[in-house]
Amino acid sequence: MPKRLAVVWRNPSCSVQGHANPTRWSWELHPYYVGVTIRTITPHAQEGKIMSSLSFLFWAFLASYVVHILDETLLNGGFVRWIADNFWPTYHVRMFFWFNAAFIGAIALSNVLFDSLGGHWVILPLIFVAGFVTHVLTVHLYWTIRLNTYSPGLVTSLLYLVIFYLLIRYGLCGHLITGADFAIGTAVGIATVGLFLTVGPTVLFPRLMRRPH
Repeated sequence: MPKRLAVVWRNPSCSVQGHANPTRWSWELHPYYVGVTIRTITPHAQEGKIMSSLSFLFWAFLASYVVHILDETLLNGGFVRWIADNFWPTYHVRMFFWFNAAFIGAIALSNVLFDSLGGHWVILPLIFVAGFVTHVLTVHLYWTIRLNTYSPGLVTSLLYLVIFYLLIRYGLCGHLITGADFAIGTAVGIATVGLFLTVGPTVLFPRLMRRPH
């Protein structure tokens, strides 16, 4: 029986996400001849595997957000009452609904754009993940400790930390996301979504609502 020896050669002229595209050389050992066949793993095939792995984490993030909303609705009287009692007396359920509906739509849109276009569009879903991870630390965890009362949503918001860790461990360290894209997405997410979620319902909007018209 002929034996096969597979050798992978990384071709620097073809790359996906900044990584060399592997070309598989298959050597067939035969009593009378040695045959060589070359099979190339195309950039499109490799990019598809990269995108599917990251896409799963980004859609898992959206699913965890929906679970988080249920937590905020059901536990400890609900997030609406918690915000109204501690920060923003006029905050009500309609605001809570439209606020979260807008974020669900924005996150879904960013995921679809990444699924469709790939590449540097990974920055968009990263912005939301980084922003909500900031929200976990600066609102749910911080104010639970500061006020000595459970912030509805704290437990399920820990899912964001898990997803962010997986993005670092298998996305960034696994070279599925470039360092520059990850840094940009994280920095922008903290400075925009994270900052908005941190000071919006606790400081900014309550002060604006208290101003005389």
